[in-house]
Amino acid sequence: MNNLNTDLDQKVSTHFDSVAEGYANAYNDGSFFSYFFNRRLEIVLESLNKYDQATILDVGCGPGMMAKYSIEKGFEFYGIDISEKMIEECINNFGHVNSTHFSVGKLQKLEFPDAFFDVVLCMGALEYVPRDEIEDSLSEMIRVLKPNGQVIMSLMNKNSFFAWHRRLRAKLVKKIKGRDIQAESYDDLSRPFDEKSIRALLNSKLLKNIDTARFGLNIYPYFLEWRIPHQLKIKLSKVLDNIIRGRFKWPYMAFIVKARKTASN
Repeated sequence: MNNLNTDLDQKVSTHFDSVAEGYANAYNDGSFFSYFFNRRLEIVLESLNKYDQATILDVGCGPGMMAKYSIEKGFEFYGIDISEKMIEECINNFGHVNSTHFSVGKLQKLEFPDAFFDVVLCMGALEYVPRDEIEDSLSEMIRVLKPNGQVIMSLMNKNSFFAWHRRLRAKLVKKIKGRDIQAESYDDLSRPFDEKSIRALLNSKLLKNIDTARFGLNIYPYFLEWRIPHQLKIKLSKVLDNIIRGRFKWPYMAFIVKARKTASN
């Protein structure tokens, strides 16, 4: 197990320990975030469905949503998470399957050999890494990938309407009430990313076939997003997504970036 050697590590671990028991329900409860999580899952599976055999690492695996899919496909699956409670959920649900392997660990220091995995998934985990450790974390993911292996990362969009509106609200509250509030995330711990900057960072690591897909269309102001019924929000988001997909970036809460390792990495 990696030591939780920063204050942020400890806060992230504590937060996800506290929500681990019911976290998987977020995929099935009919909420807008259920739609968000499942749309993300659909995009990732579009890539994984192309593999007949694969050894997969899921960094920040949570309660093991990808483990079930990997078992069904006959993949060898490794899941790590900074939260002990999340790993307990994984072991309770999937630990009896020989092709699954779970451990508590950190993205910044992956305890696996070089060139070990066909795919490294990082679905919403890089957002919880300290800023000065992001590049090292990416280097670790690349290190454990086989040549031509694929990294798939899901990141919150810094330039989305959702992030912009929350930043604006935070500034207004601070000006009016004289106190800070969290501007960009729901858990006070994560941070969004700029798509252009991430692509540049991946290019600097000599990755190839870099591609992005946006999801989670959300144009609802903060004072409305909790008042609009979930099913109506989902319906409106689907309709708008069909209209503007490929034309604009700003309405989408998040994006997935995919890239492949070259033989020279």
